[in-house]
Amino acid sequence: MATEKQIAANRANANKSTGPKTAEGKANLRFNNLRHGLRTDALILPCEDRRDFDNFLRELEAEWQPETPSAHMLVEQMAIAQWKLRRVDRTQRAILINDPDGVEHIPVLDRLSRQEARLERSFFRASKELDRLKRNPLKLPRGPKPAADSSANVIRFPTTPHPETSTPHPEPCTERSEPGAERSEPGVRPRSHSGGIP
Repeated sequence: MATEKQIAANRANANKSTGPKTAEGKANLRFNNLRHGLRTDALILPCEDRRDFDNFLRELEAEWQPETPSAHMLVEQMAIAQWKLRRVDRTQRAILINDPDGVEHIPVLDRLSRQEARLERSFFRASKELDRLKRNPLKLPRGPKPAADSSANVIRFPTTPHPETSTPHPEPCTERSEPGAERSEPGVRPRSHSGGIP
């Protein structure tokens, strides 16, 4: 067991060396423990070129020609999935070059294979959704807004009985009212002035 003197010395040494202090120093150490880059929050790794990704994204945008924010998001999702798929492929090739049988790296290759399947699903799900959006674009109403209706200021919640009991569902949000204040009918809640639910 360490003595009090050793513990004090360790604490003093720890205060002297706590890692980089500047933003530049922290940025330099950001990828020190990086192995394959598949679980990093960073999209572009130091060994990759941001311009390549941007060019690839522009190519996908030219192909799909997204017109809505949702379509842009889906194209970006496809680009990110494909970018990471390329990273998986490079990692698998690097492992198999060093270990052609892959025997020593079976757990890593298995994880890479699962990651590859997830990324492929993400890519194809986004492309399928883009196809659906192209076939059935969102139809937003144009022209004058409809006249304000007094019933538009009320949100109605269902008051059907709960299947396990014979009592109605409790209201999802209840307002605290002043003593003697009017109560609204069950299942009806006036909207707040901010447009959101308090």
